[in-house]
Amino acid sequence: MIGFRLSYTVKENISKYYKAFDVCNDPHNKGELTPFVEMFLNIVELSMQQILETLEEKKRRWDYYCNRISVLPNAEKIDFYLYDLLIQAALFSNIGISREEIVKQLKLSDNTVRSRVKLIPESLLIANRQKGRKFYLLNLDEADKLFDQ
Repeated sequence: MIGFRLSYTVKENISKYYKAFDVCNDPHNKGELTPFVEMFLNIVELSMQQILETLEEKKRRWDYYCNRISVLPNAEKIDFYLYDLLIQAALFSNIGISREEIVKQLKLSDNTVRSRVKLIPESLLIANRQKGRKFYLLNLDEADKLFDQ
């Protein structure tokens, strides 16, 4: 995560990045790298702060949704943990969680997972296909509508 965020933060601060290179390359500095190292450490610190803030916000949202699972349709039949996995997939994944991963996490048969996933209304379940596999996540916007009723 830090590597991805670091490259994004460098891109956001590209002028500072190049300026630090220019300072180091100035003949008067005789190859002194301290300005570049200081600038880069500042970017690393900023990246880490941004990741921490993002993860804290996503954790807060995860807690919010988990505390409201009982409001979701068929919550008692589907299983709290299935909804929990779908919430995590929506918050922390780009494409969702595969059925195979759900089977492994819940320690249920594939057929049981299939039948429980079918109990989730279409409006609440987002299914993505990638390389012949289905990935699921909860539609949090639709969940919010249910919570607001």
